Amino acid sequence: MKKSVMRCAFALAIGPVLLTTMPSTVAWASQTTTATHEQGQQTNSSRRGSSPYRVLVLGSSVADGWKDDQGGGYLRRAFGALAQSEHRKLVLLNHAVPGRGAWALSPYITSWIQSAHANAVVIAWGGLDDAYARTPIPLFSSFIRQEIQTALAAHDIVMVITPPVSRASYTQFRVAQPLYLNSEMQVARSFHSPHVFVFDVFDTMKTYLQMHHQSYVPYMADGWHPNVLGHRLAGQLLLSDLVRQFHTAASLAPPTSSVSIGFNRWAWSGHTPVDGQ
Repeated sequence: MKKSVMRCAFALAIGPVLLTTMPSTVAWASQTTTATHEQGQQTNSSRRGSSPYRVLVLGSSVADGWKDDQGGGYLRRAFGALAQSEHRKLVLLNHAVPGRGAWALSPYITSWIQSAHANAVVIAWGGLDDAYARTPIPLFSSFIRQEIQTALAAHDIVMVITPPVSRASYTQFRVAQPLYLNSEMQVARSFHSPHVFVFDVFDTMKTYLQMHHQSYVPYMADGWHPNVLGHRLAGQLLLSDLVRQFHTAASLAPPTSSVSIGFNRWAWSGHTPVDGQ
């Protein structure tokens, strides 16, 4: 376990060198991150399995990696480092649309999930677009529930991931943004499903800055988006939580379970999820 965590941390730290840099693209573009390895590691990869791990991303501009022209955003940084530590190819199916929230994209989500044939669906709405559009919280929650239900019906793992903080998190939408983020996390947890994971980057990053007596300012590119440093920090925090939760799932699972640390055996186990509605 320690070696796996160290590999993850090392890969993330030098992500711009090892991981394919991906600029912002149209939302429906399919993108692939492939880590480079020495020959010995490639041999090990072939023994452990080398099929691509497909991750569908739903969200807006921060999920798309805006303002991080080095690592492609906090999601690509974290998942790329994890994939590299597991010697796997990562395919990011990017359906994050800058400037569009859960309400605006709700007519398209079901078809995107059903056609993706993904291993995991990442729901990473930042809350700002819906706060700006004044999407009613109950309506926003219903969109999140529908997205999770659709993903589970397709036998996809679901990860609800909150965004890094932004200047707006402390100013314009200091009150509103947490309402949306808490709503999506509450909906996810209400399923009580072993196939639904919650990763709260937003509160973790706030706590990190407070504990280290740091301002959010050095991590911001503009009012709504983190800069390279902000995406890097958020990626590190997300990666740490990915490793922690995967390890917990693996340690609690029976010997025949398909859950493991990372991607190698992490897949649908056939358990019927319980909808907490």
